Amino acid sequence: MQTKKGFTLIELLLVVVIIGILAAAIFVALDPGRRLGETRDGARASDVTAILDAVKLHQFDNGGAYHANIAGQAAGTPYMVVDGAPAGGCPALACAEQALGAGNCVNYSFVVTDGYLGEVPVAPQTPGGPAYTAAEAGYYSIRNANGTLEIGACDVEEGASTIRAVR
Repeated sequence: MQTKKGFTLIELLLVVVIIGILAAAIFVALDPGRRLGETRDGARASDVTAILDAVKLHQFDNGGAYHANIAGQAAGTPYMVVDGAPAGGCPALACAEQALGAGNCVNYSFVVTDGYLGEVPVAPQTPGGPAYTAAEAGYYSIRNANGTLEIGACDVEEGASTIRAVR
């Protein structure tokens, strides 16, 4: 009499069910939505630093003077960073982290034309939030009365209080 070796259908189904339960538990534990939010926040932090570094290099190369676009900002007033002058002026722009008045935008295209950045960064879209473009980059700029410049992200996710850099 020969005996056949192998798995029964019940054994195979049991293994498939266990693997499915483990996969679902791992998926829930990893929380992909939170991870994606952290990734977008990381991109925002990197962009903020890149913009501020470019402005500070431009300032250093020009004898310590800010570009005219930044020097023209009212001290302590937040402006939306834009790439180029928006046609028809700046609309009332949405920024969750700073209250921006209508018309408060500053053209940062000089960091591209002068070779400090390849392009003015545009903030990644928060789920359910505004889709930013070059005409409304999703970053704000504040020239402080003490001469420092603050660049920050309009949106933050995943518990970050703010994403900004000041120098």
